[in-house]
Amino acid sequence: MTPNAAPKWLLVIVNKVDLYWSEIEAARNRYYIHGDSDFSSIARELLQRVGTNRLQYRMLPVSTGAADYLFDSARGRINASSELNTAQAGASIEALMETLEELTNV
Repeated sequence: MTPNAAPKWLLVIVNKVDLYWSEIEAARNRYYIHGDSDFSSIARELLQRVGTNRLQYRMLPVSTGAADYLFDSARGRINASSELNTAQAGASIEALMETLEELTNV
């Protein structure tokens, strides 16, 4: 891979945030680069290997839509109600678009 083709950023998208908005701090801590989770440790190790001056790390909570989640399986049912409304979910998509534009210099 040539230096110009090397990745310049890593964007971690935390999906379905509308289902656990009341626990957003726990989710943030799990994926935040300075958090204390296994995921955070692996992300920090990646950045140390690659170099923070070469790879930018971002984490962003996203909800593509405010919708309840229902899943049935042989193991049982998972049912979670959306904690956000449509406008709030839409705002998270706008934040994603703005972040991607910023990262790609569009």
